Amino acid sequence: MWTKAVLLGALVAVQDDDKWYREEITALSGHSAVITLGDWGRTVKKLVTHLRHLPDQFHLMPCQTIAVGLRGLRPIESAVYWSKTTREITRLFAEEQSGIMKIRKSVGGKAADVDLYLARASFIGYKEFKYELVAIGQAIETEELRRPFPSI
Repeated sequence: MWTKAVLLGALVAVQDDDKWYREEITALSGHSAVITLGDWGRTVKKLVTHLRHLPDQFHLMPCQTIAVGLRGLRPIESAVYWSKTTREITRLFAEEQSGIMKIRKSVGGKAADVDLYLARASFIGYKEFKYELVAIGQAIETEELRRPFPSI
């Protein structure tokens, strides 16, 4: 995609971690674009030369997920962004697990504050996931209500 064709709000295709995603350009800075992976609820920064045209039929499809924030939790290293390590640990802990997600508050129809409880073999019932991230040193409890979830 040429730099002159890159527009704020445009839907594009981009490769990240060897997979292709559709996404929306949410900010531009020089030769880079901040883009939101709509189907994954994650934000990444890419060079505009890495963006590709998204075929029209994919513009009509609604996003398949919403962004969520684990209520009362924040990243250790940053006030806003989760590290790649924390995202990978979250994926490993949560993928293919049964559990319960309680939506505590809708945020603008595109996101939600949630409590996430996962089933654990060593625990009867469900255990709140945020405490597992705190216990392994990947997150800090906070009084603030909404923080971006460590997207997988």
